[in-house]
Amino acid sequence: MNLEILDWANSHHVLGPIAQLTAALFAFLAVILSQIMQGARAKKDINARFDIFERDSAKKSQFDRRKERLEKAEEIFLELKQAYASAEVGRNAWQSVEGENEERRGKLEAALSEHYRMIGENRQRRFKVQMLAAVYFPEFKQSLLRWTDLEQQCDSVKAAVETAIDLSTSVNFVEIDAATFLLIELVLYLDSICQEIAEYAISA
Repeated sequence: MNLEILDWANSHHVLGPIAQLTAALFAFLAVILSQIMQGARAKKDINARFDIFERDSAKKSQFDRRKERLEKAEEIFLELKQAYASAEVGRNAWQSVEGENEERRGKLEAALSEHYRMIGENRQRRFKVQMLAAVYFPEFKQSLLRWTDLEQQCDSVKAAVETAIDLSTSVNFVEIDAATFLLIELVLYLDSICQEIAEYAISA
Protein backbone atom coordinates (compact mmCIF):
# COMPACT_ATOMS: atom_id res chain seq x y z
CA MET A 1 0.00 0.00 0.00
CA ASN A 2 2.81 2.36 0.94
CA LEU A 3 4.64 1.51 -2.29
CA GLU A 4 1.53 2.30 -4.29
CA ILE A 5 1.25 5.68 -2.62
CA LEU A 6 4.88 6.41 -3.31
CA ASP A 7 4.51 5.34 -6.94
CA TRP A 8 1.46 7.54 -7.34
CA ALA A 9 3.20 10.51 -5.69
CA ASN A 10 6.25 10.00 -7.86
CA SER A 11 4.26 9.71 -11.05
CA HIS A 12 2.37 12.87 -10.27
CA HIS A 13 5.53 14.77 -9.18
CA VAL A 14 4.20 15.35 -5.64
CA LEU A 15 7.23 14.21 -3.64
CA GLY A 16 9.23 17.36 -4.41
CA PRO A 17 6.62 19.83 -3.14
CA ILE A 18 5.94 17.62 -0.09
CA ALA A 19 9.63 17.58 0.75
CA GLN A 20 9.82 21.36 0.32
CA LEU A 21 6.73 21.84 2.44
CA THR A 22 8.13 19.58 5.14
CA ALA A 23 11.45 21.43 5.09
CA ALA A 24 9.65 24.76 5.29
CA LEU A 25 7.56 23.51 8.18
CA PHE A 26 10.63 22.37 10.10
CA ALA A 27 12.34 25.68 9.36
CA PHE A 28 9.29 27.56 10.62
CA LEU A 29 9.19 25.45 13.78
CA ALA A 30 12.91 26.04 14.27
CA VAL A 31 12.39 29.81 14.00
CA ILE A 32 9.48 29.69 16.46
CA LEU A 33 11.51 27.59 18.90
CA SER A 34 14.47 29.94 18.54
CA GLN A 35 12.23 32.96 19.23
CA ILE A 36 10.77 31.25 22.29
CA MET A 37 14.26 30.48 23.63
CA GLN A 38 15.45 34.02 22.91
CA GLY A 39 12.38 35.40 24.66
CA ALA A 40 13.04 33.20 27.68
CA ARG A 41 16.68 34.33 27.81
CA ALA A 42 15.65 37.96 27.41
CA LYS A 43 13.11 37.62 30.22
CA LYS A 44 15.70 35.97 32.45
CA ASP A 45 18.18 38.74 31.64
CA ILE A 46 15.58 41.44 32.35
CA ASN A 47 14.67 39.80 35.68
CA ALA A 48 18.35 39.56 36.62
CA ARG A 49 18.91 43.22 35.78
CA PHE A 50 15.79 44.19 37.68
CA ASP A 51 17.02 42.26 40.74
CA ILE A 52 20.36 44.05 40.52
CA PHE A 53 18.55 47.38 40.18
CA GLU A 54 16.40 46.59 43.22
CA ARG A 55 19.44 45.65 45.29
CA ASP A 56 21.29 48.78 44.20
CA SER A 57 18.21 50.90 44.96
CA ALA A 58 17.86 49.29 48.39
CA LYS A 59 21.54 49.94 49.13
CA LYS A 60 21.25 53.54 47.95
CA SER A 61 18.09 54.04 49.98
CA GLN A 62 19.80 52.57 53.04
CA PHE A 63 22.84 54.78 52.44
CA ASP A 64 20.63 57.87 52.02
CA ARG A 65 18.74 57.10 55.24
CA ARG A 66 21.99 56.58 57.14
CA LYS A 67 23.44 59.79 55.70
CA GLU A 68 20.32 61.73 56.67
CA ARG A 69 20.37 60.35 60.23
CA LEU A 70 24.05 61.26 60.58
CA GLU A 71 23.34 64.78 59.35
CA LYS A 72 20.50 65.13 61.87
CA ALA A 73 22.73 63.68 64.60
CA GLU A 74 25.28 66.39 63.81
CA GLU A 75 22.55 69.05 63.87
CA ILE A 76 21.31 67.84 67.27
CA PHE A 77 24.89 67.65 68.56
CA LEU A 78 25.56 71.28 67.59
CA GLU A 79 22.31 72.45 69.24
CA LEU A 80 23.24 70.56 72.42
CA LYS A 81 26.74 72.03 72.44
CA GLN A 82 25.29 75.53 72.14
CA ALA A 83 22.85 74.80 74.96
CA TYR A 84 25.75 73.43 77.00
CA ALA A 85 27.82 76.59 76.42
CA SER A 86 24.84 78.80 77.31
CA ALA A 87 24.21 76.86 80.53
CA GLU A 88 27.89 77.20 81.44
CA VAL A 89 27.69 80.98 81.05
CA GLY A 90 24.59 81.00 83.27
CA ARG A 91 26.32 78.86 85.86
CA ASN A 92 29.38 81.13 85.90
CA ALA A 93 27.12 84.16 86.35
CA TRP A 94 25.54 82.64 89.47
CA GLN A 95 28.94 81.62 90.82
CA SER A 96 30.15 85.22 90.52
CA VAL A 97 27.41 86.52 92.85
CA GLU A 98 29.19 87.63 95.99
CA GLY A 99 29.86 90.71 98.05
CA GLU A 100 27.43 92.75 100.10
CA ASN A 101 24.44 95.02 99.51
CA GLU A 102 24.49 96.90 96.20
CA GLU A 103 27.48 95.06 94.77
CA ARG A 104 25.85 91.74 95.43
CA ARG A 105 22.49 92.98 94.17
CA GLY A 106 24.03 94.18 90.90
CA LYS A 107 25.71 90.84 90.28
CA LEU A 108 22.51 89.08 91.23
CA GLU A 109 20.51 91.06 88.69
CA ALA A 110 23.17 90.36 86.04
CA ALA A 111 23.04 86.65 86.85
CA LEU A 112 19.26 86.71 86.67
CA SER A 113 19.39 88.47 83.30
CA GLU A 114 21.80 85.81 82.02
CA HIS A 115 19.49 83.17 83.45
CA TYR A 116 16.59 84.67 81.47
CA ARG A 117 18.60 84.62 78.26
CA MET A 118 19.82 81.08 78.83
CA ILE A 119 16.32 79.73 79.50
CA GLY A 120 14.84 81.45 76.44
CA GLU A 121 17.55 80.32 74.04
CA ASN A 122 17.79 76.80 75.39
CA ARG A 123 14.03 76.34 75.34
CA GLN A 124 14.07 76.94 71.58
CA ARG A 125 16.99 74.54 71.23
CA ARG A 126 15.18 71.93 73.30
CA PHE A 127 12.07 72.16 71.09
CA LYS A 128 14.21 71.70 67.98
CA VAL A 129 16.22 68.82 69.43
CA GLN A 130 13.14 67.00 70.70
CA MET A 131 11.40 67.44 67.35
CA LEU A 132 14.39 66.04 65.44
CA ALA A 133 14.81 63.21 67.93
CA ALA A 134 11.14 62.24 67.68
CA VAL A 135 11.54 61.77 63.91
CA TYR A 136 15.07 60.38 63.60
CA PHE A 137 16.14 59.13 67.05
CA PRO A 138 13.16 57.92 69.10
CA GLU A 139 15.63 55.98 71.26
CA PHE A 140 16.70 59.32 72.83
CA LYS A 141 13.17 60.41 73.69
CA GLN A 142 13.36 59.19 77.30
CA SER A 143 16.75 60.81 77.89
CA LEU A 144 15.51 64.17 76.60
CA LEU A 145 12.62 64.25 79.08
CA ARG A 146 15.16 65.13 81.76
CA TRP A 147 15.93 68.36 79.89
CA THR A 148 12.31 69.48 80.23
CA ASP A 149 12.38 68.72 83.96
CA LEU A 150 15.60 70.68 84.50
CA GLU A 151 14.24 73.58 82.48
CA GLN A 152 11.16 73.73 84.73
CA GLN A 153 13.41 73.76 87.80
CA CYS A 154 15.39 76.63 86.27
CA ASP A 155 12.12 78.53 85.87
CA SER A 156 11.30 77.93 89.55
CA VAL A 157 14.69 79.19 90.74
CA LYS A 158 14.38 82.23 88.48
CA ALA A 159 10.95 83.02 89.93
CA ALA A 160 12.19 82.72 93.53
CA VAL A 161 15.15 85.04 92.96
CA GLU A 162 13.02 87.45 90.94
CA THR A 163 10.45 87.70 93.72
CA ALA A 164 13.14 88.37 96.31
CA ILE A 165 14.62 91.19 94.21
CA ASP A 166 11.20 92.75 93.54
CA LEU A 167 10.41 92.70 97.26
CA SER A 168 13.84 94.18 98.04
CA THR A 169 14.53 91.24 100.31
CA SER A 170 17.87 89.54 100.54
CA VAL A 171 18.50 86.51 98.46
CA ASN A 172 20.55 84.17 100.58
CA PHE A 173 23.34 81.99 99.32
CA VAL A 174 21.18 78.90 99.65
CA GLU A 175 19.04 80.13 96.75
CA ILE A 176 22.10 81.16 94.77
CA ASP A 177 23.75 77.80 95.42
CA ALA A 178 20.53 76.08 94.34
CA ALA A 179 20.60 77.96 91.04
CA THR A 180 24.31 77.25 90.60
CA PHE A 181 24.05 73.53 91.31
CA LEU A 182 20.97 73.26 89.11
CA LEU A 183 22.88 74.72 86.19
CA ILE A 184 25.84 72.48 86.95
CA GLU A 185 23.43 69.55 86.73
CA LEU A 186 22.07 70.91 83.44
CA VAL A 187 25.60 71.31 82.05
CA LEU A 188 26.53 67.75 83.02
CA TYR A 189 23.28 66.43 81.59
CA LEU A 190 23.75 68.23 78.26
CA ASP A 191 27.33 67.00 78.11
CA SER A 192 26.19 63.39 78.61
CA ILE A 193 23.58 63.71 75.85
CA CYS A 194 26.24 65.19 73.55
CA GLN A 195 28.40 62.14 74.21
CA GLU A 196 25.49 59.79 73.49
CA ILE A 197 24.78 61.49 70.17
CA ALA A 198 28.47 61.54 69.23
CA GLU A 199 28.89 57.83 70.06
CA TYR A 200 25.81 57.00 68.03
CA ALA A 201 27.08 58.99 65.05
CA ILE A 202 30.41 57.12 65.17
CA SER A 203 28.85 53.66 65.45
CA ALA A 204 25.90 54.22 63.07
